[in-house]
Amino acid sequence: MKQEIPYLNVARVLACLMVVSLHSLPKISVYGIDSYFFTLVLIFTRPCVPIFLMVTGVLLFPVKNENISDFYRKRIFRIIFPLLVWGVIYSILPYQLGVEKFDQMISNIFLVVVTFPKEIGGILWYLYVLIGLYLIVPFINPKVFDDRKMLHIYLSIWLIACLINSLKIYMPEILGIGPSSAFDMLQYFSGYLGYLFLGFYINRYFLETKNLRWYKIKFYTTLAVIYFLSMIIIMQIMKYSIYNEFKELYIAITTFLSFPVILMSACFFIAIKEMKINLNGWFYKIVNHLSPLTFGIYLSHMLINRLFTDRLYTINTSPLMQASVMIITFFGAYILTLLLSKISFRKYIIG
Repeated sequence: MKQEIPYLNVARVLACLMVVSLHSLPKISVYGIDSYFFTLVLIFTRPCVPIFLMVTGVLLFPVKNENISDFYRKRIFRIIFPLLVWGVIYSILPYQLGVEKFDQMISNIFLVVVTFPKEIGGILWYLYVLIGLYLIVPFINPKVFDDRKMLHIYLSIWLIACLINSLKIYMPEILGIGPSSAFDMLQYFSGYLGYLFLGFYINRYFLETKNLRWYKIKFYTTLAVIYFLSMIIIMQIMKYSIYNEFKELYIAITTFLSFPVILMSACFFIAIKEMKINLNGWFYKIVNHLSPLTFGIYLSHMLINRLFTDRLYTINTSPLMQASVMIITFFGAYILTLLLSKISFRKYIIG
């Protein structure tokens, strides 16, 4: 059993806060200062899913001397059952809210095994991706993780592959894509698997910063500059794409695999890793309590949002209201998850 790594608990909780904040933003049009705050949160929270994936990479890699059936049984089934349970919940909820008809609800329930309910259950996409990553992980040669140069090669090609994906909106037939094939030359290097490798690399090979105060200030300033420059790039390209009604470009720059988002995610993860954590302090006690509940909070927060907190936007959409909705949604999902964690069959609901 791997030893607990405290900074991963911090990363997991912060990523969960980011996800809830992102999904708690108004679903209606906002203007003026409300719009600026909306955009800031939308961009600032881009690393949420990459952080979850990098934590997974640290905890999973390398897979050594473990029977593949045992690996799948211990991990995939802890995802499949919550996926099915919440898939049904998020299929029923739109019908109860009067958004979808009865036949659509039934169709959504039966289709949960292959796709998530579109109206509210969009957050479940991550679980399908996670299952896919678990399926491939045991086949990766564990010797790769002992060779820093091999990881450099993989991560370099992964970054290039992610850039190629962005170029597809301008060059649809790039690197072999055509009528007979939807896969480009670097297809098998692209995707979310790269974040698992990136998380492992940062954890294993990224050197601790020196104790010299001036060095740490310079180090964190550099990370902050890269982070906010990446945010500015995303914001400017978003504005351009909206102004020119270029939807594909908007999606390409805001996706979790765009180059600026990868930079933001790496900087955020490195900053958390380099934190000096007081394991006996109040901050880590809260983090240590929340960390095991983050998966349940992730799964349940849209239930809280759609039933309760999203209605607050009928009053106004001010930055204060948006922040309040985020906090109340997170706290509500936390309470629900805490209650669910007390029941005997909790693993089938919250993992």
